[in-house]
Amino acid sequence: MDSSGSSGALEEDRQQAMSQRIRELENELAALKASAADSERPSTSFGATGGAVPRHTDSVVYVQQDRKMPPFSGRLDAVDALSLDEWIEQMRDFSQTRGRTEKERAQIVYDHLEGAARTEIKYLPSTQRERAECIFTVLREVYGCMHTRLSLQRRFYNRKQLDAENIAPRPNPKTIGNACQPGEPDIGGRLW
Repeated sequence: MDSSGSSGALEEDRQQAMSQRIRELENELAALKASAADSERPSTSFGATGGAVPRHTDSVVYVQQDRKMPPFSGRLDAVDALSLDEWIEQMRDFSQTRGRTEKERAQIVYDHLEGAARTEIKYLPSTQRERAECIFTVLREVYGCMHTRLSLQRRFYNRKQLDAENIAPRPNPKTIGNACQPGEPDIGGRLW
């Protein structure tokens, strides 16, 4: 036999093996589709009394665990940082899907705190530290200012003087409690 004849036979054998494997896989697929269709239909089995008893199938819910939550450090002036309310809402959803008990949810929240915010919660009484809602309340009390430092600066520098306003110097709130009374010169020699 020549080499071209043997390679042709080898190729034909491979083709037959591949087509056989394709038929086997198609049969498996058809069987899986049929079993899936049967499991979707409520099947019944007859009990001892002769009545139909519905068959119960368990279902499994997969919760994706690789979702990352950004930590909260108390710094609200970062450009890409979430606002406190946004972070609390996302953390509430995140902790409810992962924590079974209130203490576990509180630990998840605590684990996502950094820096000053973590220190603030660290020194709470254990009864408050073990409840996620108490942690959120404390964070709102401490960091709940609606304006960040940058937004307040922006408002200050973008403010336009109104027609009724004059440019007279205003008293410095730090010196109001000093011995200097209105109408008397302060250290710089100016009047209020």
